[in-house]
Amino acid sequence: MAQIKLDDPFAAIKGKISGKPSNGCLTVTRQKCYGTDINGEPVYGPKETYAYHLYEGEWTEGAIKNRQLFQQAQKEARAQLSDPDRHAYWQQLFNEHRQMSDRALAAANPPSKRYSTLLGFTVAQIRKQLKNNQ
Repeated sequence: MAQIKLDDPFAAIKGKISGKPSNGCLTVTRQKCYGTDINGEPVYGPKETYAYHLYEGEWTEGAIKNRQLFQQAQKEARAQLSDPDRHAYWQQLFNEHRQMSDRALAAANPPSKRYSTLLGFTVAQIRKQLKNNQ
């Protein structure tokens, strides 16, 4: 039987579909980068397009605390990554994380996600520490 390959009709689309909110929604398009392969080339996921609904109400007290905690984690992570000794420490942990198999990440309690950047990994770990210390 013959094999055929159908073209993705959206394969040629580049950039944002809509840059301005309309009716409380913002249309977002993205393509995740899952890190690099053995040769150092980026590994991209599929192109995704979705509607992001903008929240128009007042933030709850829990949401405000969560946003402040994340902001604090970002500042701390950037400060630590600017220090060469701490950068080396986080780089070692990140490399160990990258070498974990998907099965090991799923078996962790709670299950862990795979981070593709050192900054994202560092922010997540520091946020977890800050949240546990509260």
